[in-house]
Amino acid sequence: MEPLSKKKTINSIVSAFEELSSADQRRVFARLKGVAGDRQVAVEKFIDELRDRRFRNGFACPYCKHEKVVRNGTQRGRQRYRCSGCRRTISDHTHTPFCGTHFPDFWPKFMGYMVKGLSIRISARF
Repeated sequence: MEPLSKKKTINSIVSAFEELSSADQRRVFARLKGVAGDRQVAVEKFIDELRDRRFRNGFACPYCKHEKVVRNGTQRGRQRYRCSGCRRTISDHTHTPFCGTHFPDFWPKFMGYMVKGLSIRISARF
């Protein structure tokens, strides 16, 4: 019954939104963007904390353990590095659960659901 009530609620919100003037609709979008921006800041803070814990003894190549690593541009907003030892390009996500993930901002929320013991299917609903 709960998914049906959520559907009714969403439909009522959408219909109420459509009744607003275009100026009011822009204001709603600006407010929603602010809320989503706060979530993005929390995710970035979480990723930065994870990186700080991983590299607290110094940044080293995860492949060859060489400590001479230089910056090598960015990709999708993430800093890339080039190892002077093996010449591979790496990021702070290399060899982590975030590696290859297209949506790293969903991980903190998903991990919270895992800690609560929820299944993947139930987590996907939220």
